[in-house]
Amino acid sequence: MTTAPAVDVPAAPDDRRPTDPRDVLRAAVRPVRSRVLALAVLSLLLVATRVVQGALLAAVLVPVLRVEALGAVTWPVLGVLLAQAVRVAALPVRERLAAATAGTVAAALRRRLYDHLLALGPMEARRRGTGALRATLVDAVEDLVPTVTVLLPRALAGALGALAVVVVLLVLDPVVGLVVAVAAAGVALVAVGTAGRAPDGGRAARRARLAARTLDALQGMATLRLFGAAARRGRELSEAERALADDELRADRAEALRVGLVAALAGAGAGVALGLGAVRLAQGVAGTAAVVTALFVAREALVPLRRWYVAAQQAPVGRAGAAAVHEVLAAVPEIRERPDPVRAAAVPLRPALSFVGVRYTYPGRTVPALDGFDLQVKSGERVAVVGPSGAGKSTIVATLLRWVDPQEGRVLLGGIDVRDLALADLRALVSVVSQDVYLFRGTVRDNLGAPGVDDPRLWEVLDHARAGFVRDLPDGLDTVVGERGTALSGGERQRLAIARALLADSQVLVLDEATSNLDAANESELAVALHELSKGKTTLTVAHRLSTVTRADRIVVLERGRVSEAGLPLGLRSSAGSFARMTRATREGRPQTGQRERRQGQEQR
Repeated sequence: MTTAPAVDVPAAPDDRRPTDPRDVLRAAVRPVRSRVLALAVLSLLLVATRVVQGALLAAVLVPVLRVEALGAVTWPVLGVLLAQAVRVAALPVRERLAAATAGTVAAALRRRLYDHLLALGPMEARRRGTGALRATLVDAVEDLVPTVTVLLPRALAGALGALAVVVVLLVLDPVVGLVVAVAAAGVALVAVGTAGRAPDGGRAARRARLAARTLDALQGMATLRLFGAAARRGRELSEAERALADDELRADRAEALRVGLVAALAGAGAGVALGLGAVRLAQGVAGTAAVVTALFVAREALVPLRRWYVAAQQAPVGRAGAAAVHEVLAAVPEIRERPDPVRAAAVPLRPALSFVGVRYTYPGRTVPALDGFDLQVKSGERVAVVGPSGAGKSTIVATLLRWVDPQEGRVLLGGIDVRDLALADLRALVSVVSQDVYLFRGTVRDNLGAPGVDDPRLWEVLDHARAGFVRDLPDGLDTVVGERGTALSGGERQRLAIARALLADSQVLVLDEATSNLDAANESELAVALHELSKGKTTLTVAHRLSTVTRADRIVVLERGRVSEAGLPLGLRSSAGSFARMTRATREGRPQTGQRERRQGQEQR
């Protein structure tokens, strides 16, 4: 994790937290309600063109049945052609508007989710898992969007269109109208009554879980192969896939029965209406024009309802997507910004850094990671914190950057409590070079995170960071580094991290186990680059390997969340304390921690 020059942090967490999944849907509809209404109007217009077309075709057929002059059908034929023209013009408009609305809704939902996740912080991502969050940001949003752009407009158009046609039929021929009204009511009842069960909304959730597990397996493929667990994980995924396939087969069978029922109701209504109309026409009970017009129009009353039914089957999937989005948006950020935060301008140049009585215990743990931790780093001073795994070193960095807030004590930057600073300003004031350098799938230039900086400056910074290897890459600054920077070695990724920190030019520098994954040769070279990077900056080095702290002005030894000793490097080496023991263990090649300390570290982390 290396801080880039530009830090994208929302000014405040999203306080519009939904109370239930329906709030998510309402919030998605609200900005585009005029578009949804326009889609419904366009759908109604398309229904109207079919109804008008049916009435006009009847007007063409009646004169023919009566053996009237051909001139009587001229205007109805022209009307049919006009209705077709309107339909041809309206269809692409509706589809383009639906696509544009879907894009707007999806982008707004994802932006809101992304902003809220930024407010929740990286601890939330670790708790939920990247696979699950990817499923929410991508799949759940895609499941929810059709509810806004398809189901709602078609539900409005289907209900209003069918009602209007039934009213027209009742005026033309009450008997035919009544039959069609009963059939339409049956289709509507089936659509509403089965919308909560078909297709299975839980199926969408199971798909999302399977996608998350698959993503985890892909990301951990090297580890799975290393420990011989790839085949076992593959079998687990196959079993989950088979279970999902069985669920889908059962849902599809049930759906086939429901579709058949809808088709039977619609067909029976149209058939009975046709039969009654023919009988009434033969008996002379009703006029030819009224009966023929009613029969042509009757089928159009059921078309929008059948389409509404098809769209309604998306409702459970949309609800499942809304529930997944709601689960994230309803989460309350642990880290919240003050209503009127202190800005970076109030922080002095090269500010001192202080930890005063800091105590923090991770959720679900009983042993505190930091337990009354005190540390003062003077302006421009280089202080190294060393200690065994699990001693609380990473938690020091987490409290400084406000990934977590201590339950007790304060962290001060330039005499200002970091909880009073604007989050974006705080994280811009501190640059971090860590052992886990994350590079995005993009070019070297993209990963330096300095848009607008010219190439000469970038090359100058890369040279200072001992990252001259970039000159030898196929496309130099425009070379794609691959997902997570896999096209580069560990040392090369670390050099780019240092270059990012140089470009950020922050007033406080944190080196968090920055060379722990490197070999001796790379470590020695990078130590020089890090030393130059820290010149004149208030620097906090967190390290497990003692070879990385030899240039520090002062060393602090951390054990079980507390400072056990502190002093100059030479003085600590000559003492009989923890640092001297760690130094001798390193020189003799022995582990620096015993089994008890490792268990302690695992519990704290």
